Amino acid sequence: MHERIALGEAGASPTPDHEYPVRRAMGFRRATYRNVWAMADVRRLRELAEQGMSPSQVAKVLRRSESAVRNKASLHGISFQRRARLVCTEQA
Repeated sequence: MHERIALGEAGASPTPDHEYPVRRAMGFRRATYRNVWAMADVRRLRELAEQGMSPSQVAKVLRRSESAVRNKASLHGISFQRRARLVCTEQA
């Protein structure tokens, strides 16, 4: 009924395309993988943002997407805007 395709063949997919509608109707779904944020990751995100790094730089350090970094920062109230540092001078 269904022909099998060997995984070693060049250009062959493990499952023929015509089987996907059948699998969908049967309730099969592709696996989705979530990269869960640990509290250490959130602390590191906060530290890097305070150092003035951009979201793209933080994403590379944490090995996450830029949008994931922006979303997590937003959820935790972390801002990437560079703040002007106040320099205190003593008056004699």
